[in-house]
Amino acid sequence: MFLAESVVPNLRSFLVDADRVTAACSTISLATIVPALKQQHAGIDTLKLILALAMVPPAAKAWRVPVGNAFDDAKFFSTAKEEVPLWQPLICALMDSDKERFVELLSENGSWHSLTEGRITAAPSANIFTNREQEMISRSANLRRLSFVLLAAEQNHFLTQLPAIQEKLVDILRTNVVSPRVHSEVSHFAEVVHR
Repeated sequence: MFLAESVVPNLRSFLVDADRVTAACSTISLATIVPALKQQHAGIDTLKLILALAMVPPAAKAWRVPVGNAFDDAKFFSTAKEEVPLWQPLICALMDSDKERFVELLSENGSWHSLTEGRITAAPSANIFTNREQEMISRSANLRRLSFVLLAAEQNHFLTQLPAIQEKLVDILRTNVVSPRVHSEVSHFAEVVHR
């Protein structure tokens, strides 16, 4: 809490040089944030520290990669309820700091993370030995991520991307084989968009 409340907000005033601020933020990230996020439940103090780092422009590299990796982890959605209000501005800041991330989340061949391929689209795989159930699980998880991004943002924040979002949802629902899990995520997504 000391780092989040006293040190990070004042880094620019007592370190002055942007390179020193970046180095200090990287050290803080490597020593505290990365190990905490690897434990799956970062805790409120760690999330407040990441939020403080997100307010320091030279610290972008220090917090974006660990937050992006945590968001892409399958266990992200088992986050404690009290942590969700802190994750929302972080994910929104992540999307705003790198405009291509949202496009990658929607794209057919985008790679949000090296373990996830095909993102949200319903295009058939070129591999005939593909596990269809695994594809459906991956697709539903990515729909859930997209829902979380939209929920985290202000109303109409992604209005310019609405046609691309609608196109991807239509593509998913047009396929012959759509699991109930994916249908459930589409329904949840529709509720989020309606809000």
